[in-house]
Amino acid sequence: MSGIFPGLARFAGRLPDAPRLLLCVFFYASAYLAQAQAPVFFVWKDTFCSNQLILVNNNLYGPDHTSGTEVLPGAATTGGDSIIIVEFTFLQPAFFLLEQPLCAGDTIWVNSEPYHANRRLGTEKIFGGAANGCDSTVQIRLTILQNAVLNRTDTLCPNEFLVV
Repeated sequence: MSGIFPGLARFAGRLPDAPRLLLCVFFYASAYLAQAQAPVFFVWKDTFCSNQLILVNNNLYGPDHTSGTEVLPGAATTGGDSIIIVEFTFLQPAFFLLEQPLCAGDTIWVNSEPYHANRRLGTEKIFGGAANGCDSTVQIRLTILQNAVLNRTDTLCPNEFLVV
C-alpha cells in the first residue's frame, strides 16, 4: 500500500492497528466499487442494405439515422452502464436498365422470367443479387425487331451459287 498511496500509508501509519485495518479495507472496497461501477463502452460499426432497419435499445437505425450513442443503465457486467456507440453504413441497392432490341420469336430470361414479343416490359428484383449483397433491381425494356422477309427470284446457271 505504501508504494501506491504514500499519503494514505503515512496517515494509516499513525493509527492503531484496528483503525488502520478498517481504513485499508474501506479504501480498497471503495476503489473496487468505483471500478466495478465503471461504464463499459462498445463501438458497433456495421454495414447493412438500405432496405434494412436495425433496432438498438428501442431506437431504429436506417439510412436516415446512421449513428448515435445508446446508454443501457446498469447493463455492464461491472454493474455500471453499458454504452453503445453506433456507426452504421447503409448501402444502396443496385439498379440496371436492360434496354435492348430482341428479334421476334426470341426470348430473353431475367431472374428466371421470360421476356419476349408479348412481354416486352417489366421489373425484376433479385434479392441479395448485387455485388455488395444488397438487392438488385433490373428494369427490362425490349424493342421487338420484326423478321425480315425477302423474296428474290434469280436464275442460276449450273455451277453457280448465291450466298444469302
